[in-house]
Amino acid sequence: MDYRIFTPHMLLSPYVRYFSALDFDRSTGGLSKIRVFADRYPHLVFQHNNGHSAFLREGNALPTAFICGVKIKPYMLDLDSHSVVTVTFYPQAIKQLFGIDVYNLNNEIVDLCNFAPKDLTERLANAAGYQQRIALITDFLLKRLGNINQPDFMIKESIHLINNIEIETSLWSLAKHFKISTRQYERRFKAATGLSPKLFLRAARFENALQLIKENRFENFSNIAYFLNFTDQSHFIKDFKEFSGFTPKAFLSQNQKTEDVIPDNGIVTINHLVTGG
Repeated sequence: MDYRIFTPHMLLSPYVRYFSALDFDRSTGGLSKIRVFADRYPHLVFQHNNGHSAFLREGNALPTAFICGVKIKPYMLDLDSHSVVTVTFYPQAIKQLFGIDVYNLNNEIVDLCNFAPKDLTERLANAAGYQQRIALITDFLLKRLGNINQPDFMIKESIHLINNIEIETSLWSLAKHFKISTRQYERRFKAATGLSPKLFLRAARFENALQLIKENRFENFSNIAYFLNFTDQSHFIKDFKEFSGFTPKAFLSQNQKTEDVIPDNGIVTINHLVTGG
């Protein structure tokens, strides 16, 4: 697999975390499945194998170009050989760029044709490679900027605080930091990110737990639970399984490849685990 990440156009940086590109050839690796983990960020995806969809979920082919919202539950995808370009958005970008509330896309996959010119998917399929595809998507997104408002500073700062595991964060502490009531804060946060602050915090802790396990930066699971401010080890195991489909012990025993990136703030996002097919 050849996996690369790219910094977005300067004007898109408040909305796009990063672009990524991947070429996957089954004939070289023999892998045909991925388990997609819970993920706090929406995506725009273009994928194909000779112009046809290479992604199947429960036997059904996904659109070659689609937008997927925040993922709360893990799921499996069957793969053929493919080339894929992915745009990873900040949660607020969905409302600002596409005019829909991000929570309406939670766990959903929607054909890009609902948001883009009808010929965009065809032009992406006919492009020479990922550089041309990234340029086409960049042009499409730049045209959608128009006169939209800047992202909500409070939400942007909230995500930054939540991503910093050295800072203890909670609904109460975040609302206090921004000098508004917990009820106002929760409503505003969910409207922007698609998740309640509590669920967003849980997903962030899950991502950090994944990385600690992957890097073997722990003596036991109790240490991870304590470091990430879980109530106890059983609570940590429950959340981990809910967001990944694995217990921490089962994930550790896989010893297979996770795809990760380190985009804007040094926080690693692990999108999926490659498993045997």
